[in-house]
Amino acid sequence: MRQLTDAADLVVRGEVVSVAGGRAVYRVAEVLYRAPDAPVSTEITLVAELAGMSGQPTVLYLALSGPEARVYTPLSGDFGIFDLAGDTVTSRSPAMSVTGLRTEDATTAGRAFVTTLAELRQLAAERG
Repeated sequence: MRQLTDAADLVVRGEVVSVAGGRAVYRVAEVLYRAPDAPVSTEITLVAELAGMSGQPTVLYLALSGPEARVYTPLSGDFGIFDLAGDTVTSRSPAMSVTGLRTEDATTAGRAFVTTLAELRQLAAERG
């Protein structure tokens, strides 16, 4: 997760509001991390239908596609998408999952990564 956090321009918690034409409108409930040049508002546009169904709470690790367009894309397809259930965060794709919070753990390869929202907040705060 540390490498994913370090690669992201924006890490947010929220949910998809609508999906159309290969783009999703995402309602931001919380910003865990924002790079200084990454614009963010209460709703952002994602270039991806992978973001999920409307109303599904998620944590997204995003790259800025273009500052002028204010459009984001999840890091490496669904690699930067985590489903949220209560305080539990689970990687969407076990095939392309992170394997540890701060360091890699080869024993968890091929399985969905599970952690807590509090741990992701702490990790994002460490980035600054």
